[in-house]
Amino acid sequence: MIESRGSTVKERIIRRLLPAAERHTVRRVQVGLIYSAVQLDSGAVGVAYTFPQPRECREDAGGESRPSAGAKASVLLAGLGGADLLASTLGLAAANALLADGPPPPDAREGDVLESLHLRDGDRVCMVGCFVPVLRSLESREISVTAVDQLPKPGSLPAREAERLLPESQVAIITATSLINGTLDPLLE
Repeated sequence: MIESRGSTVKERIIRRLLPAAERHTVRRVQVGLIYSAVQLDSGAVGVAYTFPQPRECREDAGGESRPSAGAKASVLLAGLGGADLLASTLGLAAANALLADGPPPPDAREGDVLESLHLRDGDRVCMVGCFVPVLRSLESREISVTAVDQLPKPGSLPAREAERLLPESQVAIITATSLINGTLDPLLE
């Protein structure tokens, strides 16, 4: 369900997590080739996908130009959805750490998200952001699954196909990378 029309999903996430982000400092930032992680002073850890970066950007990720240990979590959170993909990755990792640190939202459910979708035989599913383990799980069912990705993987189409495929689908699965690269709100439209 999309709420609070007029504000982006990113803005709603930041608004919701900002009070907690102001109370926490960052204990550690680790930038990896596939995933990056942020650990808070409470010990809570969040991860997010790392878009491929030039080597010099990865090496500088913990340097003075990037917030690191001792910074307020709000500084990292502010990077979410911005033009700098690495700062946005760290913003999402910080958001995930903040969510892991607190109580679950009242409407949160435990379990396999795919079971919550109530997929039926014959459904058409469009996955935006090809998360291969989930794609393989979906392909084992009697449904039609098409994945699109900015960095196409085996079994996926280029991201530009999402605009055509989403309206034809009964179910859309959109990965959190869309928060990192700023494409979530246009996809939801």
